[in-house]
Amino acid sequence: MSDTILSALMSSVFGLIGVIVGSCITIRKLRHERSDKYLLAALELKLKAHQDAFNLSWDLPSAAHKSSTDVEYLNKCEKWYRENCLYLEIEAREAFFKAYITASIYYMYLDEWRETKDSKELKDRWRDIVNAKNIIERNVTKPLIVPPDLKKDEYDYEGKIENKKQ
Repeated sequence: MSDTILSALMSSVFGLIGVIVGSCITIRKLRHERSDKYLLAALELKLKAHQDAFNLSWDLPSAAHKSSTDVEYLNKCEKWYRENCLYLEIEAREAFFKAYITASIYYMYLDEWRETKDSKELKDRWRDIVNAKNIIERNVTKPLIVPPDLKKDEYDYEGKIENKKQ
């Protein structure tokens, strides 16, 4: 009789273990699926932000060269930047910001050039404006999220991996 009770008890324990393991697998699978949905949504936002920044930066050179700076267009760039800059990679964010700010005051560099005929500063600022779209394009392919197997303290404030010796 004790063998029967022991056998029934063992069957119950193994059944309970099976239910627990199955539940753990199911929960892990559901968490992974939910995580994938968030990653896809974040990726869509990142791609859209980079595409929008690329499109806006495309017209910045012509906005900078209008006789009266295209204030409406530059205000559109600024508004878009405030609403979307966090979706851009850091380098793309900085390039777009620098480009639209420089475009908004480019007339001052032109006036200075007319007086001094020193074109270095003018050329440097022009490069800031026209190269923004190239930097944005290059940054759209950067990884979206920090891999979970790396510890957060291995990243500096800009999200770059630090070379720590242990």
